[in-house]
Amino acid sequence: MNATGGLEIASGRAVRADPSPALILARPHVSLWDGPAVAAWLARRRIRATFALDPEYASHPLLGKLIRSYLRCTGHPPFVPLDSSCPFAIRTLLNQVSAGRSIVLFPQGTGLCRAERPDNNGWQWLADRLADRMGRPPILELTLSHATPWPRIQIKKNQAPHVGCLVQFRSQPTSSRSER
Repeated sequence: MNATGGLEIASGRAVRADPSPALILARPHVSLWDGPAVAAWLARRRIRATFALDPEYASHPLLGKLIRSYLRCTGHPPFVPLDSSCPFAIRTLLNQVSAGRSIVLFPQGTGLCRAERPDNNGWQWLADRLADRMGRPPILELTLSHATPWPRIQIKKNQAPHVGCLVQFRSQPTSSRSER
């Protein structure tokens, strides 16, 4: 890691020197085993990532300690409690990625009842802010299969078959009022 926290500055823009993805999106999120499964999968690929975690789990006296211990054992830094109703939590994640860390998000949020539920839009805001700061951030999208008790993880089908090739994301700009 270099002095800028894994980032190189080129033509006034921060560029990730680390080949790890800036954002790791895992879906569908329907099991409490999803987080530990993703942590183990990333550890096997030597990708260290900060996990965004529901604040209820993060502050739970037993679960919070178990999660911290598991992430430490798998080589990941501590998690960031993420309350989807609080924009400051997403800004904390923005600062983490800008500092050169990878972030794991479950973009569907915490409702574990329906696999087909839509994503919350916070990850898109985060990706847009990252694109403004550092160009197109590399995003790795993971698909979780729940056919077995321990989730199986695959890289999303429209991506390259290995972590070294990552898709680039930049959402379409919103139309300005003068174009309406």
